[in-house]
Parts: sequence; C-alpha cells; structure tokens
Amino acid sequence: MLRRCNHFKHWIENNGLIDLGFSGPKYRWTRGRNWDTMKCARLDRALYSMEWRTRFQEGAVRHLIQSHLDHTPLLISTTGFIEYTESKKPFRFQVAWLTDEGFEKFIGDNWHSQQSLTSNLNKLALELSKWNSDVFGNLFRKKRQLWGRIEGIQTHVAEGGPRHLMKLESRLHQELDLTLNQIKTLWH
Repeated sequence: MLRRCNHFKHWIENNGLIDLGFSGPKYRWTRGRNWDTMKCARLDRALYSMEWRTRFQEGAVRHLIQSHLDHTPLLISTTGFIEYTESKKPFRFQVAWLTDEGFEKFIGDNWHSQQSLTSNLNKLALELSKWNSDVFGNLFRKKRQLWGRIEGIQTHVAEGGPRHLMKLESRLHQELDLTLNQIKTLWH
C-alpha cells in the first residue's frame, strides 16, 4: 500500500501537479456516527497544472456537506465561489406554504372582499412576503443556514470537537431533509 502511495506521489510530482486545496469540511469520507467508532479521511483531491491555473485563476474546490452517504461531494469551480447576496425578487407563490397549519387563516385575515381584486392581490403579495420571512421562513435561506451549520459541525468534529455535536448534526439533517422536501414541493 505504501509503495503504491509513493508511486502516486512521484507521478503527481513528475507531472507538475499541485493540490488545489479546498474550503468546507476537512474530511471527505467518514464512517461511524459516534465518537468511539468514527473514522475520517480526506481521500479525494483536485490537482491542477500551472497551465490550468493560468487559464482559471479563480478556480477553487469546495467540500460539500456529508448527507446520507459516507463520501461528501466535491465541487470544482473554474470561476471561484462568491458569497450569496440578497436582492429584490418578484413575488412568487410557494406551494410549500400550503403545508403550514396557519396558512388558510392568514389568507382569510388578509383578504378583504370589499377591496378590488388587484388591490387584494398586491396587498396579499406584500403580506405573504412578510409572513414568509417572519413565520414560514425562506426555504432557500433556511437550507443555506442548515447547510452551513452542518458544515461547521462536520469541520469542528473532524478537528476533535465535542461529542454532543454529532447529535445536533443528526437533528439538523432531519431539519434539512424537511426543508429539502418543502423545496421539492415548491418546484413541483
């Protein structure tokens, strides 16, 4: 095994390849869901040549979060990764809102039969946007936040963080699954 590793290391050096590095959780493979049985490794790497780096100066690698598999996905971007910024978006009805228990009452409270259809729809769009933000929550933002928290926990645990984080990670995965199902409903 060690001999094969050395051959691979020499092959990398002889071809002038360099590890691109990464952002995100340190390990790409983990097994075991408690502290005593957990094993981790960074098995996969993205290698580049100087020619590639000259062409794609902003190129970057991101280790995505581990979900239901023991390997995490590896995302390579030739243009780098930019931080998400919120922008004003047009109103869109989200079918996932129908899953909320208080949705029908909210509609009833904000629909006024004495007003015109256009006036009602405009006011309702504003109120639904506020309700989505304050009560239901923006699913995509919620997904990003859960993703970020799970990523942080996986990074912290890989560095020997406290054991209780594994239980929190499990709970956050459940929340992420619910949110992903709501997003799936939204897209259908």
